[in-house]
Amino acid sequence: MQLFLIPNEHGLEELTLIELQGTFEINDDISGMEFGEIQWNNGIPYVKIVNNLYEGKFVDLEKPLLLLNKKTAKKSGVNQQCEIEAIIERKLLFNIRPRPIITTTTAATTTKSVFGK
Repeated sequence: MQLFLIPNEHGLEELTLIELQGTFEINDDISGMEFGEIQWNNGIPYVKIVNNLYEGKFVDLEKPLLLLNKKTAKKSGVNQQCEIEAIIERKLLFNIRPRPIITTTTAATTTKSVFGK
């Protein structure tokens, strides 16, 4: 599994949990595919997934989460140790209904507009 550090609203990279509301139905193998693109606009996170734009916000977790890396002792193979790789203290919460991105094409140009803006 690949873990990516997401730049926060200040441009600093941190490990962040992402929570999306709803259900995604995927019928194909998505390994190696990009899921979405996170953008910042005036400190507000947006994620674009296919033709939908989700607005989000940072939420502090009630209890921090630890990302552990399990190590097995080489001699016995039984003793296991865990190393703390990261502490996750916030999540990006996308719980507002998405806005569809509508693309219009004219003879001269192609423009993108966000419905409702």
